[in-house]
Amino acid sequence: MGFWASVTVFTRVMKKYHRLFLLPSLLVTLNFSSAIASSRLGVWSEWLPYSKVETHLSEISENRLRVHLAVRQDEIGEPTKFSELVHLLRAAQSLNVEVWLWPLLAQKDGYWLNQWNASEFKNYTLDLLAQLDVEGVSITGISFDLEPPLEKLETLLGLAKSLKLSQLLKTAQSYDEPELFCAARTQIQTLAQTLHQRGLLVHAVTTPFLLHDFREKMALPRCADRTMQRIFGVPLDVDNFDAISFMAYRSEFEKIVGRINSRLVYDYGRRAKAAFGDKAGLDLGVVGNLTFPHPLVGYQEPSRLKEDLAATKAAGINAVQVYSLDGMVSSENTGHATITDWVAEVAPHKPGPSIKFAFLDEILHLAAVSMRSNLKPRSPNCD
Repeated sequence: MGFWASVTVFTRVMKKYHRLFLLPSLLVTLNFSSAIASSRLGVWSEWLPYSKVETHLSEISENRLRVHLAVRQDEIGEPTKFSELVHLLRAAQSLNVEVWLWPLLAQKDGYWLNQWNASEFKNYTLDLLAQLDVEGVSITGISFDLEPPLEKLETLLGLAKSLKLSQLLKTAQSYDEPELFCAARTQIQTLAQTLHQRGLLVHAVTTPFLLHDFREKMALPRCADRTMQRIFGVPLDVDNFDAISFMAYRSEFEKIVGRINSRLVYDYGRRAKAAFGDKAGLDLGVVGNLTFPHPLVGYQEPSRLKEDLAATKAAGINAVQVYSLDGMVSSENTGHATITDWVAEVAPHKPGPSIKFAFLDEILHLAAVSMRSNLKPRSPNCD
């Protein structure tokens, strides 16, 4: 996922103030509730071969986990990989493991769902489901990762690294394309309706920076108020989704600001809950080491993930996903901890205040306010 690039963009400014850190539809909804009741947690699987995921299905089933499984367009056309996918889905079904497909485009096409590729995403998702229909396999739902294309994040990252903050804001604002944004809203709405008609649940996962559109008033914003959605090019209409989760990856923040506690998980959880109610969820991690889209050393043992899990419970969040299964099963990344070790039950715990996160929260809020005042006029057809 490209969340860490977004974190870097908006937190590089904190380096300059380092010393301050030393200061003290109703039926679908019911179906989703049933789905998360039958599985304790979700785990993302992005890079593991399907055959490798299959070898861990028994332990996944024993821990009542659901799998959010990456299915990349540039790979699924390979007969061998498609065959492995079908075999995995059948094996999961036999063990009552819920699988949510996570469609992804080629990196050159934006990889994640956003306003620049919504039409292609819709076509790919429906084509994929048509292929699976032929094989007679079923899934629980679809997870859409809403983030801007990697090259746009890289542009922002370069400006942030050089602390060209004025140019950074101008570039971010240049990504605001009202007509394209509103057209993407229509594409995503049509896709979600089609998936619901097929009896599938639809889940959106995105950056927690979008929650800064809700900081001052906890109500779903109209198009003119969707500052962060429009800057990132990711329309987030609540009626399209049965679940909406936010990537509260503590390890990503720590890459920039240093060690922090789970207060950011708790605070983002409370904000998500206030804005989206029972549809709100969180994504935690990351577990293990990553290389894409940027190198990252994540959690190396389960104790820190358990702190995050306890914070989500204290925040009243029921739908939780962990990134990722890849890290959990990699002994190179995480020693000898098993999947069971990583997802052990924890009691709710509200973390103490975090000055670092409070400062970051204010920086992000000021950035949102600054960009909101410079958004382009919205389309008259975008309510």
